[in-house]
Parts: sequence; C-alpha cells; structure tokens
Amino acid sequence: MEKQPNKEYQPLFYMQTLDGEQLGCSTANTFAFLHDDPKYDHIFYLVEADAEDEHDYGHYFWRNSIPEFDKLVEFMDTNGFYVEIGNDPAEVDVHQYLEDNPPLPNEEENWSKEYKDRADKWGKFVVYLFEQELKNVES
Repeated sequence: MEKQPNKEYQPLFYMQTLDGEQLGCSTANTFAFLHDDPKYDHIFYLVEADAEDEHDYGHYFWRNSIPEFDKLVEFMDTNGFYVEIGNDPAEVDVHQYLEDNPPLPNEEENWSKEYKDRADKWGKFVVYLFEQELKNVES
C-alpha cells in the first residue's frame, strides 16, 4: 500500500521571499496574525521553532506587501490554517515590523541638526543645478 503524505504538510499555496525563494505554505508552517492596528497584520512562514530560546524563526509577510491580503487570510481560514485575531502585536513582531519598514523622518522638528544641515546643503545644491540648467536653456 502506498504511503499517503501528511496533508498538514502539503502546500496549499506558495509565497516568494524578496530573494526569490519559493515557500510552500501549509497548515503546519504558515500562520496569519491580525491586530487592531492593521499595519502589524502579517502572515508568518515558520522555518524553525527553537524550544531552547522559545523563539520562532521564519519569514514575515506584512499586509502592506500583499495586495490581496484579506482574500489570502480568508482562504487560509477556510482551509484550516491558524488565524489569530488579537489586540496588540507581540513585541517581537513590532520589532520585526520596524526593521522591515523603518520609519522615515516626517517632520523637520524631529530631524537631528546634522540631518537638517545635510538636507539644507542638498537643497542648495539642487537649486544651483536647476539655476544652471535654466541658464543653459535661456542662452
């Protein structure tokens, strides 16, 4: 009799990492996490669970990187994947989100003096280049 593969490990869909690796997503290795703040919503592909340090290692796929995120989570829920709906993301998830999506300075008052000086110099340089181009066009 032919041995039947464990359905828990059969991929139901595939996701691709930034470096092009194809990951076969099954109910045993792929989980969805939804939070009050949707920017932290993600799908986690488990590579290794380390019982010693109680940390899971894997790939994060954030809502902002998956155009059809809600449809994918619905598919996962319908097909027996673990989908957690919680209030606040875990600290490790927040840390990973900030690493994957670093905040940009959005207000000048939050910029350091060095950053302001560099931005000012670049701004003056761009104006200079623009003025030179205008001179070339006018002549």
